[in-house]
Amino acid sequence: MREENLHLVIKKSIVEIVLEPLISERDDLKMALEVLMSFNNIAMNQLCPDKQCLPCQAGWLSFLERCSSHYNQGSPHKTWRGTRPYCQNTSADLVVVDDLSKQTQLTNEVIMDFCSLTRTENNWFWIDGDNETLGFWIDDADSTGSYAVMLYVWLFNKNWTQPSPGSWNNSICDQQALKRLI
Repeated sequence: MREENLHLVIKKSIVEIVLEPLISERDDLKMALEVLMSFNNIAMNQLCPDKQCLPCQAGWLSFLERCSSHYNQGSPHKTWRGTRPYCQNTSADLVVVDDLSKQTQLTNEVIMDFCSLTRTENNWFWIDGDNETLGFWIDDADSTGSYAVMLYVWLFNKNWTQPSPGSWNNSICDQQALKRLI
């Protein structure tokens, strides 16, 4: 009986070793499917050229499990309200900055780009409904506007401000990566 238990324990260990990468692959496939289902019109040749899927659409930058793209088409620049539909047409939205590593990474890429911060009364909210809690505002930032931009400045933790009313800027679109970066 003892020998039989030992044999079963060894078999169980072997099954767990074999099962672990399969569970990881299943989770990656589930995540990829969720991302694919979020696209309105999928350009598979951009996401999976030669049947090898990339984490992001062609031309997008990958960071952690997110992808970002900058609307910097030059003329015509867009207002905050104009940039959001542009992002949504790529199955993305304006970027939400929810941690210091993302803030630091984006600071190296922006010139003067809209992010998804919007103001309601005296509170700032991200497009996903979360409150703005990081506070990377420039010290003398105007607090009367409705939208925020990120500026390229050397202080990565002090580069949010408000654009002039009706100003036209670039924007940062953001979406979940198709697959995890390994």
